Amino acid sequence: MRKTILRILICDDDKYFRMALKELLAGDGLIDEAQNEEEATHLIKKNHYDLALIDMNIDGPLSGITILKQTKFRNIHSIILSSQNEENT
Repeated sequence: MRKTILRILICDDDKYFRMALKELLAGDGLIDEAQNEEEATHLIKKNHYDLALIDMNIDGPLSGITILKQTKFRNIHSIILSSQNEENT
């Protein structure tokens, strides 16, 4: 039985988070990375992906929502990632 190889795009401006996700998903498919909205847009237009993991607050003028709209248009399953650092003062 052949295992299906997924094409996965990780869109996050945090290099170490991308590295951790890539290591976690390494056995599940071919993984590309984008560190900002511009790179993500370029990769989405150039390649087909089965799944995109998108940081809501990625570097770029419009945030991860722009990338999400592009993935929806290209029928790419997407997961929005979000974290917020708050300090109590």
